[in-house]
Amino acid sequence: LEFADAERGFLMTVEEGELFIPVARDFWKKDIPAPAFEVSRSIALEVVRRARSVITEDASEDSRFEEMVSVYNLKIRSVLCVPLINQGKVVGAIYLDNRFTRGSFTAEDIESIEAFADQAAISLVNSGIMAKEREVSAQWRREARRRLVELESVKSQLSQLDLREGLGPGFDHIIGRSCPMRACLKLAGQVARSDLSVLILGESGSGKELLARALHNNSGRAHRAFVPVHCAAMPEGLIETELFGHGRGAFSGSGPSRAGLIEAADGGTLFLDEIGDMPEAQQRALLRVLESGEVRRVGEQKRRSVNVRVVAATHQDLDALMEDGRFRQDLYFRLKGVELVVPPLRDRRDDIPALVKYFASREDHWPGISDEALRVLQSCDWPGNVRQLASEVRRLALVAQKVITVADLADEIRLAAEAPLEGGLKGRVEALERQILSAAMGRFQGNKTRVAEALGLSRLGLRKKLARYGMDED
Repeated sequence: LEFADAERGFLMTVEEGELFIPVARDFWKKDIPAPAFEVSRSIALEVVRRARSVITEDASEDSRFEEMVSVYNLKIRSVLCVPLINQGKVVGAIYLDNRFTRGSFTAEDIESIEAFADQAAISLVNSGIMAKEREVSAQWRREARRRLVELESVKSQLSQLDLREGLGPGFDHIIGRSCPMRACLKLAGQVARSDLSVLILGESGSGKELLARALHNNSGRAHRAFVPVHCAAMPEGLIETELFGHGRGAFSGSGPSRAGLIEAADGGTLFLDEIGDMPEAQQRALLRVLESGEVRRVGEQKRRSVNVRVVAATHQDLDALMEDGRFRQDLYFRLKGVELVVPPLRDRRDDIPALVKYFASREDHWPGISDEALRVLQSCDWPGNVRQLASEVRRLALVAQKVITVADLADEIRLAAEAPLEGGLKGRVEALERQILSAAMGRFQGNKTRVAEALGLSRLGLRKKLARYGMDED
């Protein structure tokens, strides 16, 4: 570090084709926590594989590394990485970097560090570190094999459960098997292979598009296109041409004819997200397509046959929109072949630990989370639903260095958990009762007799409570 005036330095060793980092320090001689997430393994592996040093003034702008995701994510600038070679074999590498300055290293630095590396490689092999890393590598491999067996066992159990509930493999990526979610997925599994139109209702961020894709993937149309249309994000002046396309010269006088999104979904699934925001004129045109099976491009008289399955979704109250004259009743009944309601996250709190684990697995760095912090996450109402939870997990993965505690949570989440009881005693008791009922129904897989016995209720009393909270599946 001192020799090359680097900001950080990492000693890497190679064991059974894997890279390990036994030592990582910064300029102030402090250890770097979680060093594996601080370096570009892509650059290090390139050096080890080619047994050749790499130097770059600004890795983020270097064409050699433009496809390396780690370079982009870490926003790496100056890097100097040299191989450690002993008796013709690469046994590791020295990795130096500066995250804030371009061109920190020079050609003279390469010569100096390579000379140092020749002696360091001998010392490294003779120090016993390599033997220790070999044992660590063996332990990790044994643990990885054990975890893999456990994972396959759990996957098998979940697959059997899904099959018993009529769910196909296309529902694998929907996390959550709480009672409300199982009821939704069970109905989705029953209608997936039909051509019935589906109307998905649910709050913003609850996972409506994910469910729509699962319906498509489990249908006989899975080999054809799934075409999403976000009605709320499309300007009113463009939605008609985007949906129906336009004929030759419809706007410019000589422009080519272009198919719309409905034609693009021919043979597949057309997903109309936030259908409640579609203007009345386009509602009328869409209804004609659904009734006739034909689409006419803007500026053309010719009609083209289309075969699409329509899945629509909205977070709005369509009944209220129809009463106000803002949504056509005939279109509503055409779309509502089957109605699926995606429960909000606050009604399926039992799914939150599994969702946190899933979102954490997508991050490069996850230090783990304390039971107390996880309980706080479960206690929140999550107005932004699953999308908000995913965002919070992503933020925690970036800012937390040690195991996540309550203090690491976003202010609005932590303060909501610490706030005085809202809704009075009755509201809190009802929320707790709903949570207990949901947990019991999930534990006994919806067997009402066993749930009633476990909670000390009569079967009739249980039915009344389930109906009160909208949890009765019958």
